[in-house]
Amino acid sequence: MTDQAADTTLDTTTPGADPTGSLPDPIKKAQADAAEWQKRFAGLQGKYQQEQEKWATTAAKLLEIDESSKKLAADFEALKVAHQTVDEEKDTYLTELETTKAELERVSIITHEFPQLVPLLGTKPEEDALPDGSGDELRGKLKTLAEKIESIKKGAVDANLAGASPANPPAALKGNEALLKQALTAMHEGRMDDYNKLYTQYVESTSPKGG
Repeated sequence: MTDQAADTTLDTTTPGADPTGSLPDPIKKAQADAAEWQKRFAGLQGKYQQEQEKWATTAAKLLEIDESSKKLAADFEALKVAHQTVDEEKDTYLTELETTKAELERVSIITHEFPQLVPLLGTKPEEDALPDGSGDELRGKLKTLAEKIESIKKGAVDANLAGASPANPPAALKGNEALLKQALTAMHEGRMDDYNKLYTQYVESTSPKGG
């Protein structure tokens, strides 16, 4: 009988593995699970990246909206200031309009109802020697002034007829009426400074506090 040679080949197969070299079931399952988790992770990573991009886009839009909101707020404040300015200008215009209407009414009453007093209006506002007012109140003041002027003229005529010197009016023309006459004379001679002083004295002397 022939002796067989001893088999010195090492057995490198994994215990429990099948002779064909296939991996055992637990390892296959672990590899399959790992592959599944890797697939899921890759999907989640893509989803996470998408969410990050979406968040960045949303944050940019929010920042843009915030800037727009600030600009709108600034524009609104500017419009409020402009509106307030327009209101103030309108009030000023209406006030000036009322003043102009009142002055036109005053001049109309003087020129149409008391034409003999028109020279006392002067050619400049500062030369206006007639009283202020409106309506019946103004008419009353102008009537009183016109009557005084007429009385002065009559007194001057009477004095001239009696031989009195115009430079030295009689006692009847002294006091308030004399002041007014002197003021009118100064005005007609172009001495406006004297006229303003004399007429101011006349107004003060005829006012309630002036006696």
